[in-house]
Order: sequence, then C-alpha cells, then structure tokens
Amino acid sequence: MGRLYNGVHFGNVKKHSLGVRGVKVRRSNIEVVADILKIGEQGAGKTRIMHQANMSYHQLQKYLDLLVDRGCLKRTVIDKSHVSYGLTVKGQMLLKSINKVLGALDHYSAESRSQVKRSA
Repeated sequence: MGRLYNGVHFGNVKKHSLGVRGVKVRRSNIEVVADILKIGEQGAGKTRIMHQANMSYHQLQKYLDLLVDRGCLKRTVIDKSHVSYGLTVKGQMLLKSINKVLGALDHYSAESRSQVKRSA
C-alpha cells in the first residue's frame, strides 16, 4: 500500500485518464501532484488550481498542504484575500522526476500492449 501523509494516499488511484483498453481509469495521486505542480509553474490561486486540476476544494487543500509542507510549492500572500501558489526549485525537480517516471511507464505500457496484440 502507498504512503499516507496528511490524508493523501500515494499509490492509490484518483480521478481519470484512459487505460489500456480505452476505458476511463482514475488518475493516480502522483498524477494529481504533477498536475498541481504544472499549474503552479506560473503561479496560481486555489480556484485556478482546483478547476484546472479538476478536483474538489477539500482534495485540493490536502494536496496544497502536503506540497507546501514538503517545500514543493511556495504560498505567497498577495493581499488579505488573495494567495498564490508557485513552484519552488524542489517542486521543479519533483515535477521533472514525475514526468520522467510517467513517461517511462507510458512507454512500457504501450510496448506491453503491442506485444499482446502480436501474440493474439
């Protein structure tokens, strides 16, 4: 089972993407983290991150707390009612690593599907 931090479980699946047979499957937590980090590259408020990452406010708050606590996002208070989240150097490194791993998994998955088709 994945690691649990502040109510966010790494290793389980969330949200959606297309699986092996074109069936919708949920996004993994690591994919959700990558989405949030990508949105944070230009700096963004909670509402923008929530909508672009397609998640509820409650889910978003757990991920933002995790990423800020781990030093991957920086929380900047713009004024009394506006806060922006931006990517830190550590967040950039994490996003790069996640993208590398997900790319390798996509390649492996495509290669496996190709082998299954040839053997059928």
